[in-house]
Amino acid sequence: VHDDLGSPPQLTIKHFKKIGFIKTIKTYLIKINSGLYGKNYTNSFFIDLNLVYKVGGKKLLDKNPVHLTPGCKSFYLINKSSVNLRWIRYLYFSSQILNKKILNSNDTWLDIGSYYGGLQSIIKNEKPSLKIFLLDFDYQLCKSYLFLKELYPKSEHILPDQITQKKLRNINKGSFVYIPIEKFKLIDLNKIKLLTNFFSFGEMRKRHFLHYYNKINNSNLKYLYMSNRFVSSPWFEKTYDTDL
Repeated sequence: VHDDLGSPPQLTIKHFKKIGFIKTIKTYLIKINSGLYGKNYTNSFFIDLNLVYKVGGKKLLDKNPVHLTPGCKSFYLINKSSVNLRWIRYLYFSSQILNKKILNSNDTWLDIGSYYGGLQSIIKNEKPSLKIFLLDFDYQLCKSYLFLKELYPKSEHILPDQITQKKLRNINKGSFVYIPIEKFKLIDLNKIKLLTNFFSFGEMRKRHFLHYYNKINNSNLKYLYMSNRFVSSPWFEKTYDTDL
């Protein structure tokens, strides 16, 4: 099960059907009593959701209820759809990418640090012929494959052991390509229309980050979209062991 980053406590029939009666009640009571899902958390949750609406993401929300995705264990119902905190993040990024209208049917999108493939599943709904490259650790790519294969069983899924430089030059439309981090060097960034990175650059040690940065900086990459912390390990919250 992937980390959903949580959602405010809620009891509905859909929760009982999706998660089970006992698990739903137990989760609800834990959230109510934990102190982690109080007023501040709930306010922040709906502020983030409102940002999705402001960038025109309501249609994406309606078309992509998170409780219908594989492995989802935490969700909050919004009318006929549903979200959790991580899904709100993916809806926001998806809305921004789609609003720019930069991706056409035969284009290639590379996401560095793709986690379980949630963002890819939303974009795929809107751009079914897009070539989607996911780059991450092997175990994360396994999560992505299991998630995306269940949602898109008819798409071509190219696994890490199939990745060669020659193969990357001949990817069919609509394919998912699962690239382990050690094969980043095989990717021709001049052939990538959009490169994205959300948070993982800020989690790396500097020498690992520079490995990506130098290749990106020396390419003719057309579009780059990133969201990372300004300082990866500030003095007041040393989340990551890095000085980026």
